[in-house]
Amino acid sequence: GQLPTVALTATATPRVQNDILKHLGLEEAERFILGFDRENLKLEVQECRGTKAKARAAVKAVQHKRAIVYAATRRNVERAAQALQNAGVQAGFYHAGMELDDRSQVQDAFMSGDLPVVVATNAFGMGVDKPDIRVVVHWDIPGTVEAYYQEIGRAGRDGQPARIVLLYGPGDRKTQEFFIQMSHPPVDLIHRVYQRINDLGENPVFLPRAEIAERVDHKDANERSVSSCLTLLEREGWLSRLPPGSGPGRSGGVRLTHAGRPLEFDESDLQTRRELEYNKLERMVDYTRSECRRRYLLEHFGETPPFQRCETCDACTQGKGEGLKARELDEEETTVVRKALSCVARMRGAYSPTLVAKVLSGSQEKTIRSFGFDRLSTHGILSSWTIKQLELLLLEMVRAGALRRVHVTRMISGRERTYAELELTDLGQVVMRGQTEGFRMTWPKLHAAPTTTSSAAMPRVANDLYTYLTDIRRKLAAAAEVPAYVVAPNRTLREIATQRPMTAEAMLQIHGMGASRFERFGGQLLDAVHAYGSG
Repeated sequence: GQLPTVALTATATPRVQNDILKHLGLEEAERFILGFDRENLKLEVQECRGTKAKARAAVKAVQHKRAIVYAATRRNVERAAQALQNAGVQAGFYHAGMELDDRSQVQDAFMSGDLPVVVATNAFGMGVDKPDIRVVVHWDIPGTVEAYYQEIGRAGRDGQPARIVLLYGPGDRKTQEFFIQMSHPPVDLIHRVYQRINDLGENPVFLPRAEIAERVDHKDANERSVSSCLTLLEREGWLSRLPPGSGPGRSGGVRLTHAGRPLEFDESDLQTRRELEYNKLERMVDYTRSECRRRYLLEHFGETPPFQRCETCDACTQGKGEGLKARELDEEETTVVRKALSCVARMRGAYSPTLVAKVLSGSQEKTIRSFGFDRLSTHGILSSWTIKQLELLLLEMVRAGALRRVHVTRMISGRERTYAELELTDLGQVVMRGQTEGFRMTWPKLHAAPTTTSSAAMPRVANDLYTYLTDIRRKLAAAAEVPAYVVAPNRTLREIATQRPMTAEAMLQIHGMGASRFERFGGQLLDAVHAYGSG
């Protein structure tokens, strides 16, 4: 009828707001947004490599405070709680694997103030409205910015200052990637789970999830993934779930709504959902290297903050955001970026950042050779960089808009996998061709500079040959109308000058001298070595 309707949520990006109104048929409804800025929360990100580093940071953060420590898994909850207890912190833990009475006891003790610290999964928090929580620590990175914002929002509800600490290590995202895979199972696994239940010839079916997984012949079949399959099948209308106690045994059951019919559903929708979750995780990871934590959160939820830097988060007060500012690149840095973009272009397709990095570094892995990437002129063009350094470089190029990172779903070795690929953008095209000036990006923070062998460190005879070869390279590049590095990178020329190969076979052993480069320019460079020697 004409009942007044209001839709309420704690966190919603503009996209989610639009979805809410669309699905409720209220696209013309008014929107009332209180605002997302919590000025009393001091936001921090601490880089922690390993469990011991996280334990030390967590103990220091929660000591003598009322605090919640969030962890992504039950195992990490118990591990973090043990670390705090070993350090003398009075801490309990809370997760869905505990008995209801035990969970209630922990929550009641925390709310009454008898237990100052609770380590918990995100199962803890709904209905927890304790005003004097002074610290919220995240042992693991959450899967989305929305989840993170809701969880940190439980601190400082009395308006007094509260500390928010995210402990983050480079490998931490793998846990959330695992959750995404489990929550969005492969299409063929969904079909096999449905078929196995259908083949039993019973309706309803009462089997534990673990037993269904054992009966399904699939690499990814386990209790968690089977449960996700059942959730999707229920959402698509192919079955309904029956609660524990409705049949024999303690486990619940399922009732097929179209028993005997072959399964049909929108498989592309599942892949789209999975790829969307990966994109959300990327946004959460981006938060860990934001120039200003508060501004990042506000902009994520569609607000325009009245400041560029809040001067209250660690990125502002400790200068962590200084090295993250985009700036114009110098000539050498621009050359590196153009080389990387040229490699992406010559690979002629979207490939993972790791694969692109391996080609740039000159890897001779079987995968590289099977694609023929070892014959590209850009193979090994940044061989002085490590693969990890190149991945950081490519990531910054994505953030600068020269590359686009998209998540795709493909079959790899018979298994359905979702992962990121890189594509060249329109901006990347013009930067690669040198048709734009003032390109700005954040230069990656490298723990060690790319190693190079300078010409000054070479013997005088080799140094003279190197100078001679650079002149030859310049002429070859001009004749072919290509940049000098396409003829041969500096490292390749230095190795030629030092080793002085006299045969084609020896020249092909030089780092960066692949078959394709040798075919175009190797003969002339070999002639130059001979000519220099005879001179």
